[in-house]
Amino acid sequence: MKKSSQYRLLILLTIIITGTYTNILITRHLWRSQEKEPNIEHRVQPTKTDEISPFKEYPSFCEGLKEMKVQYPLSEIQGFISDDNRMIVTAVGSIYKVIGPKPIFYEGKYYLAWNKLVKPLYPYTGVIQYKGSEYLFIPVKAMFHSHVVEGALSEMDLKTARNLSKLRHLLIKNERIMDFNEYGLKSAWSHSEDACQFIALR
Repeated sequence: MKKSSQYRLLILLTIIITGTYTNILITRHLWRSQEKEPNIEHRVQPTKTDEISPFKEYPSFCEGLKEMKVQYPLSEIQGFISDDNRMIVTAVGSIYKVIGPKPIFYEGKYYLAWNKLVKPLYPYTGVIQYKGSEYLFIPVKAMFHSHVVEGALSEMDLKTARNLSKLRHLLIKNERIMDFNEYGLKSAWSHSEDACQFIALR
């Protein structure tokens, strides 16, 4: 091979290597920039269901329990207790079953993805929101659901508690509020103002 051809080949390889290295540096810089400005939508995917409404809010867990008996006597319901002790009903089911949105886990906490088209009735502390996102992320500390008919904790209840193990789980049934985890019942209280305040504030 002539020296001129070798020289051209050397220049070409130098250009390719330099360009590749520059691209790597730029890509690493962009990744690091994104890490400094975390975007919850890039790290987690909110669980969506066909039945994400009605969203029903109550100023407290106690208020919600009182109205729940009247409004949903023959329907299982599911929802959350926010960090500031408000009760949010996220799904209303049948007499035997309810399926609603699950929370997302982000930086050590659980959040409920709340569509911005439905304006919350109450202020919530610790809400995360990003420009361009269609969701607010409301911090929650407990998930609850109700049973209408007799029956112990179902396999689905225990599975949900296992999958969301860092969240408190409550079952409302037969004038009782039960605290449970993936292994079963932990404790139970009869419905009362003192009991629901104690449970909500834990």
